[in-house]
Amino acid sequence: MALTLALVAAPQVQVPAGQINALKDEYPFVRFSQLMHLEAPLPPRHDLGSASRPSAKAPQSLIPQGARAFNNRKVSIRGYVVPVDVDRQGTREFVLSSNIDSCHFGVIGGPEEWVYVTMVSGRAIPHVGTTPVTVFGVLSVGEDVRDGVVDSVYRMRGERVAIH
Repeated sequence: MALTLALVAAPQVQVPAGQINALKDEYPFVRFSQLMHLEAPLPPRHDLGSASRPSAKAPQSLIPQGARAFNNRKVSIRGYVVPVDVDRQGTREFVLSSNIDSCHFGVIGGPEEWVYVTMVSGRAIPHVGTTPVTVFGVLSVGEDVRDGVVDSVYRMRGERVAIH
């Protein structure tokens, strides 16, 4: 019942199984292994300053060259949903984690191991529990520094989701 309500409230968010492969031409598949393995550890908190600011001043060289190539490109990424913004219709903001343990124990890992997803136009995806999903959208690559801490390395504007 809740799944049906979520799909009615957010039309065209969920990709039917038969359309997943067709979307992969428009949204090339990116594996978490391509995003992980930063070139060096992220700088300590005091090295990044105390003011919130966009990633322009953070050292881009920490992010693998291959991962930087995905910046502002349409991609698809498969992972596990850790909801951030939840209501009866589902979630509009979530962490897409490389590891199912994030879902069970709330341990997300380093910022290179997850993508912060905000669904476009306030769309909600249904509650999926520990079922893997593939998110289709535009990936932003770069350290987002807030209060002197790297808040995220990867962010995505989610357009559609396939539930596996």
